[in-house]
Amino acid sequence: MRIVSIHRYPVKSLAGETLASAALAPGRGLVNDRRYAFVPAQAGAAPGWRPKSRCAALVRYATLAHLAARYDDAGGALTLMADGREIARGVPERLADRAQMEAAAGRVLAAEVGDGVALTAAGAGKMMTDVDAPFVSLVNLASVAALGTALGQTLDPLRFRANFYFEGAPAWAERDWPGNTLALGDAQLRVENAIERCAATEVNPATAERDARVLKTLAERFGHLEMGVYAKVVGSGTVRPGAMLGLGSLE
Repeated sequence: MRIVSIHRYPVKSLAGETLASAALAPGRGLVNDRRYAFVPAQAGAAPGWRPKSRCAALVRYATLAHLAARYDDAGGALTLMADGREIARGVPERLADRAQMEAAAGRVLAAEVGDGVALTAAGAGKMMTDVDAPFVSLVNLASVAALGTALGQTLDPLRFRANFYFEGAPAWAERDWPGNTLALGDAQLRVENAIERCAATEVNPATAERDARVLKTLAERFGHLEMGVYAKVVGSGTVRPGAMLGLGSLE
């Protein structure tokens, strides 16, 4: 098995960025992955992890798929884009910059979200992932292809917003991995659990339309609602596309 691509998503539910490499450290997720999230303005922007039900998330707001985020690790600047066009850039920890980004995103999301959005941070050592844990996610491209065949359409794997996409394993093999270790390049992971999916995966990342009955098809054709696995980093290393992925037993 090998890694095909690496991705992070600086703002929850927004399209992210493709990485040339990822430095992994024990007990940490990808650096600056899901660092921020938009929430309805009335919820306030107090930092801290919160469930997706309290965020502006794709499961409820398909319009979010029009937005993408890039993060500058060195300078701390966040760039927001709408349909490929830059709409705001700044350091979210600066009040004026954050207000500019909130206004720009709010205009894009106005039809669905309503009275504006606030940009909030996960906080030190936290990530705005669906589970309150510093995991990385892996998705098997063969499983995505199998689901696409069942749906009768080609699925963009990015609708599953994984950190690592891999090939070389049979479809759904990863569902048997929890409790095992993975050698990911020179890093080591422990697979924690399969990822149960929600309606966010039914949104096309290119068109922002709900165009695939992912949950119904997973349940009826495959007997589960899973796609991919969460894993905890237990041994440090730097991973690049093309890195080998090996499965072992938990000692």
